Amino acid sequence: MLIFVMKNIQNIHQPDEWIISREKQGVPFCSSVDIRDAGFKVAVVDTNLFPAGFNNLCEESLTKASLVLRKILLSKGNESRTVLIVAEAHTRNLWYLENVFSLRSIVLQAGYDVKIVAPLDQNDFENFQGFPVKLQTALGNTLEVGSLSEAVKRQKKGDLNVGFVIMNNDLMQGVPEELLNWRVPIYPSPISGWHFRRKSRHFDEMNKVVSDFFTKDKKDPWLYSCLHRVCRNVDIHNEKDRLRMSMEAENLLGSIQKKYQEYGVTQKPFLFIKADYGTYGMGVHAFEDAKEITQINRKTRNFLHKGKSSKVVNQFLLQEGVPSSVKVKDKCSEVCVYQMNNEYIGSFYRVNGNKNDRQNLNSKGMFFQKMCTSDQINLNSRCANDCSSDEKNSKLELYKKLARLSGIAAHQEVEEMKLRWA
Repeated sequence: MLIFVMKNIQNIHQPDEWIISREKQGVPFCSSVDIRDAGFKVAVVDTNLFPAGFNNLCEESLTKASLVLRKILLSKGNESRTVLIVAEAHTRNLWYLENVFSLRSIVLQAGYDVKIVAPLDQNDFENFQGFPVKLQTALGNTLEVGSLSEAVKRQKKGDLNVGFVIMNNDLMQGVPEELLNWRVPIYPSPISGWHFRRKSRHFDEMNKVVSDFFTKDKKDPWLYSCLHRVCRNVDIHNEKDRLRMSMEAENLLGSIQKKYQEYGVTQKPFLFIKADYGTYGMGVHAFEDAKEITQINRKTRNFLHKGKSSKVVNQFLLQEGVPSSVKVKDKCSEVCVYQMNNEYIGSFYRVNGNKNDRQNLNSKGMFFQKMCTSDQINLNSRCANDCSSDEKNSKLELYKKLARLSGIAAHQEVEEMKLRWA
């Protein structure tokens, strides 16, 4: 049974018409998904609506992204040729700045002017001389970053004509006041930031979408999704709360074990505990035994207690762990797929030689391997050096389909969030 599943998991017979019909209802402006491939199952394990790894895409992918972005901007019908990128305030993260530089290049290549701002003030810099400030990226590129509040003031005075705002800030600390009443199209919607969004709600929607799609293909949706539970109002330092989480984890592990037995999987099931909001792989830990949750030491509790921007985590996602069978340079890897308007623009591998196939790869020791899907790589381009045919993945079409399903789920999730926000 297991061998049959592994040989046929990527054989999807359901035509794209169902996906296309759902996409017509709306899709995210952009998204990235992390996909774990165990061989016997393949699933999206994280979906980000504010991707911060554009610099990890190959040259061909950046060109594709500019074409898709141009199509999006033209469809909005705005006469202004200026796009504003709202970046994160953590200007000391040089690789994040490299991501912003790549996003800037995509906008410029699409034929638009671009300005970069962030929710900054003069206290964010030593020897402050005024905005914009010049910052160097990890690869030595220079970025000029202005103040968001100054940009809004200039727009209102008529000194700046912004037609479109691209959020590259996950809004973990909330929506900046300047954006609340600004009558300029903002994508993605500020509502979809981590101040309001929850991973558990996304995977509720994702599992519905996956079930609808793969049931029509007469396949078990579990082979393309993750079981999960959510634990709310948790103080990870509180023994009773950890016991409550442990009981949920035990039930979840039992459900996973039943599926393993059904398909003849002999591995021991495991799960990830994740902060139910936030990015950068923070607040993530793997467990094989539910009792481990009640026994976690203070160091691990402190790690789980706070996420990005030191925000206290009081809601956790318990997510089925998917072992990663993908290897790059003999190291454990997972695939990251990037989309704009739910259209595939590129992908890359997250690789971590310090971790095994059952651990969080988005952690210390990781690096990225670009994946070029072009059949005709320009030998004079960076792709010739950064990407190779060895990095092409035979399951890429399956990964792309799962990413599209994730985009459909994310749109539905955000639409429901808008109703709660109103």
